[in-house]
Amino acid sequence: MQRLILGSVRAACGVLMIGLTATAGAQTFPTKPVRIVVPYSAATATDSLVRLVAERLAVKWQQGVYVENVPGLNGVVGTRAYLRGPRDGHTLIALAASHLLNAAVVPNLQFDTLADFQPITNLAAAGFVLVTPASSPYKSVADLVKAAKADPGKLNYGSTGIGTPAHVIMALALKQLGANVTHIPYKTAAQGLIGVLAGEVDAYFIVVSAAVPHVQSGKLRALATTFPGRNPKLPDVPALAEVGMPGFQLVSWFGLAGYAGLPKETVEKINADVTEIMQSQELVEKVANLGLEPMVQGPASFAQTMKTDLATYAEMVKASGAKLGE
Repeated sequence: MQRLILGSVRAACGVLMIGLTATAGAQTFPTKPVRIVVPYSAATATDSLVRLVAERLAVKWQQGVYVENVPGLNGVVGTRAYLRGPRDGHTLIALAASHLLNAAVVPNLQFDTLADFQPITNLAAAGFVLVTPASSPYKSVADLVKAAKADPGKLNYGSTGIGTPAHVIMALALKQLGANVTHIPYKTAAQGLIGVLAGEVDAYFIVVSAAVPHVQSGKLRALATTFPGRNPKLPDVPALAEVGMPGFQLVSWFGLAGYAGLPKETVEKINADVTEIMQSQELVEKVANLGLEPMVQGPASFAQTMKTDLATYAEMVKASGAKLGE
């Protein structure tokens, strides 16, 4: 069974301080405020999830926890900025699975996707949903494929940029279905969402958390999800496996990491505290409301996930035909 794990998608930079007065000497870590760099825009799935965790870490640690958005180039800009920043043990980075995808599509990354980072913990997983504008005549994947085959290149689909998950997912799906649809890349997830809401594009793969409000309001029509089965937030929407693409599963993950060489004690402390937070019923419900599922891993398991997926993505990108300059 084919199972591809991809990474996830309002353009803005911002800094949030979830502040609490430090308690000197209360614990060895943290001894001062912690900063978490999110290399994606505010209000994306990664950002929303990290802010939930950061708020609770601030309470637990009795320290301020800053969440700083540094978006650009599908996470590359913020990742480069993070690696140029202080290595004081109190600066972390949020990663999505697209961090690994970038290795296959972005030339001159200026960092090593694995060796420059210390995985700390995975946080959650999410799937994607294929949507069309509510005004679209296409009410199913079959309708979309039929129209694409009848007039190759006439239909179009949007993505958050060349080589990003939304692009690669659609390119691979279209290749498997034998359909020809024109790609329209947007610079940000927010612009892409606006584009499909406005009817500028015929179809768009988007993370479930971003799509659900617009599907529920009737502004978007959901055609299929990339989950192995039905998503609880979209119970009436079939999985791709149900509509002619058996075994086609695409799941994104989101996690926390530090720079290579981050002290083992710090890694273990953060992992233990995040694990405790993610297991609380209150947070499980909030994460579910984002359209995500908690998926906590230890440092070693998370590192192995990243290593395995890196090789998988290279093959996936090659199969999809997605490339820069397209």
